[in-house]
Amino acid sequence: MKFSISSAIFMLSALTPALAISNVRMLTWVVHPDDITDTTTVAATIAALNSTVPYDSEMSYYSTYTEVSWAKRRLAISNEVLFNKVGIFSIQGAYSNQMADMITLLGSQWKYAGVGRDNGVTSGEYVAVFYDSTLYSLTASDVFWLTSTPYDVSKYSGAGSYRIATVARMKVIATGDKFVIISTHLDDISNDSRVLSASLIRWRSSYEAYSGYGPVFLLGCLNSAPGSTSSDAYKIITGAESMTTINSTFSANYANPIDYSFYYRDIMQATPPERRGGHLSSVSGFNAEGVTTSFTRTTFAMGPSSGGWAPVRYRVGENFFDNGYHMSNHRPLYVDITIDPNVNPV
Repeated sequence: MKFSISSAIFMLSALTPALAISNVRMLTWVVHPDDITDTTTVAATIAALNSTVPYDSEMSYYSTYTEVSWAKRRLAISNEVLFNKVGIFSIQGAYSNQMADMITLLGSQWKYAGVGRDNGVTSGEYVAVFYDSTLYSLTASDVFWLTSTPYDVSKYSGAGSYRIATVARMKVIATGDKFVIISTHLDDISNDSRVLSASLIRWRSSYEAYSGYGPVFLLGCLNSAPGSTSSDAYKIITGAESMTTINSTFSANYANPIDYSFYYRDIMQATPPERRGGHLSSVSGFNAEGVTTSFTRTTFAMGPSSGGWAPVRYRVGENFFDNGYHMSNHRPLYVDITIDPNVNPV
């Protein structure tokens, strides 16, 4: 029997395993700290739910728009994660009790990497990375403070709060593909703090991207809106401005051949326009429906210029439904991406 060249190529391709391509759905969300005292347990909250369905005539839509307690908001937030089939959840603005509630509500298969920013253990807000452990495994994680002494628990002089970044190296269980998540929440008061923070994050990110851990994604709130007077951090992250001087030990530990050429792409901009959806503003405030005074785009999902990934979909979701209350003063941001070693650098 004779084989044509085309037949041989077909048979060879059929026998050669395809390179793994992993699809990942990520969510980043500032869920707002637990600022209102309400000690109701998760079990008690669920037990008190009303199983009946109200009539339209009984409703006063969008009536509860001011901030409500975390004890009321937590069910809605966990349902957003589960309903939207998220695999990676970068959470900001959560205290340790909120982190515990998320594990209770999401299920025991959910794990996280991260610590409280005020002492490196459980005090203060987390910028953690939750992951569904049936889909992903955590291979390593660490945190660094966004100051001139990033290895120490420290607060930038002039900043409103301690600020931190969480680095999580992940592996897709089904394919073995690797990627890195960096979760953060930059300062809301000091521009100098944000400039240093963005520089530290970009430098560390270049190391992760170069060192074989897979594409590195930045998720979180930069408190830096493009086109505004606060845009310096956004410009540094996206390569439009140069990094400022950072801690020499940190710089030396993470030096690599692409440290200055690496930058991030705003995934909204990278996503085809026909695949973008939802809101533009990621911040809503606790405002009545139609009041837009707090609106701005400061939460971002960023992908590396070094390649290995492709954007699929981008969406800023809703945080205030007509029969409920604000789940947070920020909206959830969802992205679908593929991890693909064949995608070339930007």
